[in-house]
Amino acid sequence: MKISKEKIEDLEKKLSFKFDNYYYNFLINNYNNSDYYLMDITNLNNYKDTYEFFYFTKVLGNKNDELILDYTQRYQNEKRILNYFIVVGITSCGSLILLNKKNNKIYFWDRDFEVSDGEEPTEENCYLIANDFQDFFENVLYEDE
Repeated sequence: MKISKEKIEDLEKKLSFKFDNYYYNFLINNYNNSDYYLMDITNLNNYKDTYEFFYFTKVLGNKNDELILDYTQRYQNEKRILNYFIVVGITSCGSLILLNKKNNKIYFWDRDFEVSDGEEPTEENCYLIANDFQDFFENVLYEDE
């Protein structure tokens, strides 16, 4: 099943952000993609060579699905991430893959170093891992063999 352009455009309006062409096309063409990926984040200090990437958040689904809008709004409302981040993926340990609306770059959000309850979120636990979604997909993710 493919996702319609109208659904993605509706999501963009709700997020007040227009996705770049690569991510937009990824959402349309890989809606039900369940491939398993690993992430190479060796450029980050204190991390092992690979990290298990769990899944991409979705545009549509039932209320039990991990949806881009729901995940983003929940983490922002709980003051766990800054308002200019969009949740585009989840790792197996519950850390997030974020798209920065200000610069279109992809960040790894480390849940082990998030702010305490009552504190304002910062970028201190956010690590740049790709210059854009295409760079993330082509140079950071790879399929588990």
